[in-house]
Amino acid sequence: MLDLNSARYDAARIERGVWWAIHVTADRRFGGKALRGDPGDEPALLIRPADVEWERACDAARAPYLRDVRLKELSPADNRKVLAKAMAKALWRGANKIAVGGKEFEWSEAAAEKMLAEPEWWALQDFIWYAAQDRAALAAEEEAKASGN
Repeated sequence: MLDLNSARYDAARIERGVWWAIHVTADRRFGGKALRGDPGDEPALLIRPADVEWERACDAARAPYLRDVRLKELSPADNRKVLAKAMAKALWRGANKIAVGGKEFEWSEAAAEKMLAEPEWWALQDFIWYAAQDRAALAAEEEAKASGN
């Protein structure tokens, strides 16, 4: 008999998000792994899964540009602004032990939006999007408990 609880997601992780340990790869991209709890002293980002809140945030961020969206005339710069606003609102929800140019990055929705809107942070946008799509991360704590870790 298959127990469906073995594939159930952790509701708290869906609501709060998942801490992702993050590092820079050799090719200057970001890599990381989902953590089972708080990050402690590890550099990490708190990322919520892409869900209805993400869709709502996208709709709200697109609202000022609806005419351009409908006509398929939204500029790449404005599209970055839309994605940055939505990501900061719905996906990227915190940072731990992260610095930019040697200065500690103090996460806020406004700071996240400003950073993500800049083309030089596309790799960070990519990482956040990847992490927000990783449904397996939502079950990490349950899997750890089940396996005795």
